[in-house]
Amino acid sequence: MAKGFTQKVSTNDADFARYDPSRVAILNKYHNAVQTYSSGAYSILELFSDLQEETILANNGMMMWGNLNNDYANASMGNGAKFDYVSANARGWNTAATSDKLVAYAESHDEERIMYKNLKSGNFNGSYNVRDLATALTRIELINTFYYTVPGAKMLWQFGELGYDYNIDYNCRVCNKPIRWDYFTDAKRKRLYNVTSSLVDLHKSYPVFQTGAYVSSDLASNNGKAFHLSDNDMQVTILGNFYIDDFDVTPNFQKTGKWYNFFKGDSITVTNTSTPITLKAGEYRIYTTKQLKKPIGGYTYFTGVNGIDATINAFSVSPNPVSAGKNLTVNFSLANDLSLSFKITNILGETVYQSNENKYVTGQHTEQINANLNSGVYFVSASSNTGVKTLEIFVE
Repeated sequence: MAKGFTQKVSTNDADFARYDPSRVAILNKYHNAVQTYSSGAYSILELFSDLQEETILANNGMMMWGNLNNDYANASMGNGAKFDYVSANARGWNTAATSDKLVAYAESHDEERIMYKNLKSGNFNGSYNVRDLATALTRIELINTFYYTVPGAKMLWQFGELGYDYNIDYNCRVCNKPIRWDYFTDAKRKRLYNVTSSLVDLHKSYPVFQTGAYVSSDLASNNGKAFHLSDNDMQVTILGNFYIDDFDVTPNFQKTGKWYNFFKGDSITVTNTSTPITLKAGEYRIYTTKQLKKPIGGYTYFTGVNGIDATINAFSVSPNPVSAGKNLTVNFSLANDLSLSFKITNILGETVYQSNENKYVTGQHTEQINANLNSGVYFVSASSNTGVKTLEIFVE
């Protein structure tokens, strides 16, 4: 409640939000004093005041919360929404002093879960229905692709990476909500988890997603959106269809030539930068001029189009439970020849075992894994370039 640091009498939210030079002076005084004792310490304000006021404070080194919940929720539900304010640049904070001073968020402890809104109030068109669980989850993938890739600090609220869908008033507004570790065993939710993890990994691994190298965007449009980043290493073009039917998105690639599709691992040759690309409802793509490392889980995603891998069948792990330190036997059958890798993660999402990728032929297979696991709960995944299957195991 940073707006409360004022000597000005205000009787309503609108009065509180208006530019207040006395509040600016007080907050600057506090921030400057902190810096004398701990240079570089972060001052993060839940302010939500006039943009002029926030800009002055950002120029002095303070960071501001940016609430995009309503915008991202409407975009996810298929109602059309603008969320250009997720970027500090859209607020005019494009200097070295201010480009990293926005802490944007799509969900928080004060806001309704977007998955809950998708399932309760999502838009629909024929067989495409945002209220369907699988479709609702891919809509979260879509908005996340236009969230974590934007330079600047982000907030992730608990279990949002698995599509948590309990109402904020479940039991009561501030009551404990159910802890759903079992969401990890749902392949559709685990897919969202891997997509989100991959996007966060991009943000951490490549400076173009960190430094505010913001070129242009039409994040303010309602249906087809394109977002562009650039630095000395590469260019990035991100496309998304937020509509509930096929939509032609004008990519406006920064240059002609070869562009790599991050989530699918293939590439296109661009000869006309403005030639429209038809995207299915909810579809998203990340194109880069440099081939990046594989997404977490491999090239497993269909960029918004429903579908979980159907080529890995009869996937099982035995024994389950298993004694600590003992081998695991993984059984599976393949509908087609396929390259697979196996991974085991703990409940914190940390990888404790990762196999090499190997080619398997059509039919039944058995694989021995010696992961030397300690007691606890783990998730065993088989990943291919078409999907992922995950099972929960218990180690005694």
